[in-house]
Amino acid sequence: MTPATGGSFVDKINVPRRDVTPLPEGVDPIQVAGLVNPGFSSWMALRKRCENLPERFSILILGATSKSGRLAIPLARHLGAQRVVGVARDEAALSTLGLDETITLKEPVKQTDYSKLGHVDVILDYVYGPPGAHLLKNIKSEGRVQYVHIGALAGPEMAVPGDALRSHDLVIRGSGTGAFDSGAIAKELPALLAALVKAPVQQVKVEKLQDVERVWEEEQGERVVFVT
Repeated sequence: MTPATGGSFVDKINVPRRDVTPLPEGVDPIQVAGLVNPGFSSWMALRKRCENLPERFSILILGATSKSGRLAIPLARHLGAQRVVGVARDEAALSTLGLDETITLKEPVKQTDYSKLGHVDVILDYVYGPPGAHLLKNIKSEGRVQYVHIGALAGPEMAVPGDALRSHDLVIRGSGTGAFDSGAIAKELPALLAALVKAPVQQVKVEKLQDVERVWEEEQGERVVFVT
């Protein structure tokens, strides 16, 4: 596997040997192709955008039923999470993800009940917007809370409540390609691949590369991997 392709689709490509990472034994290449990108979203957030996490930390994933959110659950456990809380609108889907606790995101979002949440060390936010603001307004921390913005499924802007900043030891960061350099991603790739070996199999749709134009125009509800 290599991060040096720039996202193009071709039958064959030459890349420098130093940019190639061998796949660990036992990993499914199709799973890797479909999951590395969403997997990196939570992996890099926890490895590079959080600091001094306690052992057996607790984590809340806002948007836990999204493709990236689903994968964040086993990856967080791999990195030491003892308690994983998932928040999303689909209550039935939440119940299938092996979470320790679930919270259903309501509409309007102010009806979402965080009264029993308690302290979490980390928040990974794939939703942002009003749901993210409502969560920050209702955290009940017993120490530092590290909030990492990753996605914006509910919109690109969020009004952070001032009292949340004044009342808690709250650290707010974002995680994305501009938050760390490509060298950091390359260094983390072997460890992420090893973690993916142990992760539950995720649904991936396999298509022939020769059909890329047709598939590209179709509405996709799952990850697509092109093969030759």
